[in-house]
Amino acid sequence: MKKNIWKYLSIICFIATMGLYYLRATGAESEYKFYITMIIGCAIIVIALLSSIPGIATIGSGVLTISLVHQFIYFAKDIPWLFGNSAADAMFRKNNWKAFTIESGIIATFIIALVLLLIGCIPTKLSKKLGMTSAVSLTISFAILMLYRSGNYTGWYLSSGVPLFWSNGHRALLYLVLIVGIISLCFFADSVFKENVATRAAARAKPQPADNKVDSLVRLKTLLDNGTITQEEFEEKKKNLLET
Repeated sequence: MKKNIWKYLSIICFIATMGLYYLRATGAESEYKFYITMIIGCAIIVIALLSSIPGIATIGSGVLTISLVHQFIYFAKDIPWLFGNSAADAMFRKNNWKAFTIESGIIATFIIALVLLLIGCIPTKLSKKLGMTSAVSLTISFAILMLYRSGNYTGWYLSSGVPLFWSNGHRALLYLVLIVGIISLCFFADSVFKENVATRAAARAKPQPADNKVDSLVRLKTLLDNGTITQEEFEEKKKNLLET
């Protein structure tokens, strides 16, 4: 029962994530391919959950990770200007170093979260811990974003005094459903792992045919000793038992 709760909660969260990324894709032509790739990654994870094979979600997590790494490389293409010696380069550093560092931290912690998810969605005894660690990393990424992302605001408030959280409601919702989805997916993987362990334990505990034959011979000998069957009947039943 608990396994199904984690499963369907994760499905809902990743479908919601797909919808939110689609909304961002329609409003950001320059990053359209990036968001579409994220949607594809989430779709693979949903398919894995629907088929009750969380291990397949590693493919979706890998697609998400590759997409973010690609975005990071695209963003980091301005690095040469950050280390130049000209007056223009110095001005660029002054105006953009903080933004570059902050954006790098946001994306890096996001990538760490997805790498942990990639490992955590494989059913192992570490799935639950990896899921929680992934969620913490994503929360840190969200906190950096909310507190310091470059723009016309400082701290938790815009220059107009409007709380930053409400000015970035779409982004906050995206992080929220992703965090819940990651936790649910890894908890589902943990449930699958425990179920597999219980199944294997039950299989090992099940009496094997050879054990049944030994038990039957012991019972026949007991019947012979207490006179319930004759020696001839014992030999006949013993022969039949050993031949089967």
